[in-house]
Amino acid sequence: MPRPDKEQKVTEITEKISEAKSILLTDYKGLDVEKISDLRSQLREASVEYKIVKNTLTKISVENLGYKELIEFLDGPTAIAFGLDDPIAPAKIISDFAKKNDRPQIKAYFLDGQLYKGKEVDELAKLPTQEVLLGQLVGTISAPLSNFVYLLNNLLQKTVFVLSAIKEKKEQEG
Repeated sequence: MPRPDKEQKVTEITEKISEAKSILLTDYKGLDVEKISDLRSQLREASVEYKIVKNTLTKISVENLGYKELIEFLDGPTAIAFGLDDPIAPAKIISDFAKKNDRPQIKAYFLDGQLYKGKEVDELAKLPTQEVLLGQLVGTISAPLSNFVYLLNNLLQKTVFVLSAIKEKKEQEG
């Protein structure tokens, strides 16, 4: 590849890494085109890009960004999953896919300036998705409000019942 093309690739990789909320490095060796396409499709649904990269160009990108801890994982066949929305989605999807297919092998996971490897990535993959966490938060916040509304409604019903009983008693007396 001519020099300008390499510079453009480095720029593209650098932009993707800086835009991503999380980065997952995998060894895709042993995956055929059909399985990689299937994996990419699953990842795309979760706003995750999965790109096969050249290690030498990626090393330049991560050095430029100050992510030098990733360099040791950039050897052999490497693909990067860029988590653009939900930072846990790449770990969850690739971990589930690897359980069914024995591939791809996760090399490292970079999230919020922290590097995770091995079993740590599996633990992160077990976390609920952002949507589930938001749903749980809404449920937790709305439960006391729902109980308060229920109590107010119950109090109003009892008040109406008492007033109705007083009205009937006055009508019978009067």
